[in-house]
Amino acid sequence: MLKLKKPAALAFAATIVLAGCSDSDSAEKVTPEGSSSPETSAEPEPDDGADLDGNGEEAGGDPDGTDENGAPDSNGGGPAAEIDAAPATGPEADLPDYSFNLPEGWEEVTDQDFGAEIDFVALDSEGATDNFANNVNVLQSPAGDIPLEMVEESGADELEASGASEIEVHDRVLVAGAEASHISAYMEGADDYYTNQFYMPHDGNGYVMTLSFAPDMSDADRLDIAGSILATWSWK
Repeated sequence: MLKLKKPAALAFAATIVLAGCSDSDSAEKVTPEGSSSPETSAEPEPDDGADLDGNGEEAGGDPDGTDENGAPDSNGGGPAAEIDAAPATGPEADLPDYSFNLPEGWEEVTDQDFGAEIDFVALDSEGATDNFANNVNVLQSPAGDIPLEMVEESGADELEASGASEIEVHDRVLVAGAEASHISAYMEGADDYYTNQFYMPHDGNGYVMTLSFAPDMSDADRLDIAGSILATWSWK
């Protein structure tokens, strides 16, 4: 099995988690690190605004991103959208607080230690190259339940400070009936990859699911994989 370093998406996840602690002296900027990049990488593909509702339009209310009074919506455009994606039918990830299914061909990474802060790590073993595999990790925020507005407003700044580009705060989506924030970015450096992150508050805690994808993977394919996983998410 392809060996991963500390999950590529963890650095991205940590920047958002730290956004909830940005007023604290203990908050630190995190520099991206992660799995090796593909031998050949396509130019970063601009995010075309695709969303997880599967209807070809941005999820949520008004297309101009304003509320009924003409003021900007905090989440970029109206109410959260239901996920309209075919549920993943691969192996089940069964954790103490939640469960979900992986896509077919994905499998949990069990032979590496990623640290106590990581609940779960899996990768696309069928689509892996010698240097990179699309992957997902889930962690619980040490900052607890961070308000979605704070994640959305501060997360982009934290990501920019960490070296990310093409940062986009998407409209929220409904995961297991509750609103979740969605932020994407392109991470450059020794390892280049796209990443999509979902921040999900639940029962006083905050959970972060982050997916990392090879640079040549289309925006539509990334969102389809993310949506298929989130469509199976269940709280306990």
